[in-house]
Amino acid sequence: MPSASFIAVSVALLVALVFAGCQPASQLANDPEGVLDRKPVAELNLKAQALLQAGDAKAAIARLESALDLAPNDPGTLYNLALSYEQSGESARSIALFEQLLQLNAPGIPKLNVHKSLGVLYEEQAARALKGELGTPAGELNTSASQDNGEALTQAKTQPKAGKPDLAAAEAAYKKAIAHYTQAADLGGPETDLLRQQVVDIEAELAKGLKPQAIE
Repeated sequence: MPSASFIAVSVALLVALVFAGCQPASQLANDPEGVLDRKPVAELNLKAQALLQAGDAKAAIARLESALDLAPNDPGTLYNLALSYEQSGESARSIALFEQLLQLNAPGIPKLNVHKSLGVLYEEQAARALKGELGTPAGELNTSASQDNGEALTQAKTQPKAGKPDLAAAEAAYKKAIAHYTQAADLGGPETDLLRQQVVDIEAELAKGLKPQAIE
């Protein structure tokens, strides 16, 4: 299987949150005139940061969801909430928001980190599918940026459960991981070589043929 140590390092690097609610209101799709008060959104993001650093991910997520109610398309809040879901193990929700961010193509969001995080999340999703722990087939979440954000999160609520290994879902998730690692590598950065090697490792695993994995 691909290097677990690389996955761990990638996740650790992504936990450095870029909180602020700092995007100018004029950049928000639902506030074209730039009249939205940014202060409550920024304050909620800052409270969430403190809570997450204190180890209270659930409370942090609650603050960010409140910020999203005030500004549904705020890129900074979407990014921070996606990272918070990732850290708390709610991978389906994290994937939904990261994919939404890419479709929004919002300025100021670090696409390198988003692609790396999606690569990690899809790789983990593939591993769960091989163990029969995946509650919903890989890649079937509707994360269109045009849909209501609450609806996207509702569709991402399915929790993993024990069942029959799903090799097709694992392959689909690995291919998504390859795509995001490749895009991250193309953006450059100190991890470019590691990202490209991760792609090579996953492609080699796919070429050998996927096999069900035992639950540890």
